[in-house]
Amino acid sequence: MPNSTSSQDESGIIISTMKEYLDELKNEVRNTRTPWFTIKEASKYLKRSETFIRENIKIGKIRVSRFGSKTGNYRIHRKNLDLFVMYGRVNVNSYEESRLAKLNRLD
Repeated sequence: MPNSTSSQDESGIIISTMKEYLDELKNEVRNTRTPWFTIKEASKYLKRSETFIRENIKIGKIRVSRFGSKTGNYRIHRKNLDLFVMYGRVNVNSYEESRLAKLNRLD
């Protein structure tokens, strides 16, 4: 039978690690005028390739919006990138959303 204290410690470590990573990401974009990123900016924000970002957009793990005409450029909101970092997807439940909000308030 798993030790509940052990699983709580692991959860705390995971949350702490994710908070540190999100803090690092926030520090990189503190001076950004807008929370909307191009694919190139999103790849820099996540420190991943543009191909990685495009693949995850294609399979629906990163939510995007189009700005401009019908063939306008994609823009990705920072919140969607943070959700992707935290949960590997953007379709999250209210509990997961509240955890992200709580981590953002701890700044």
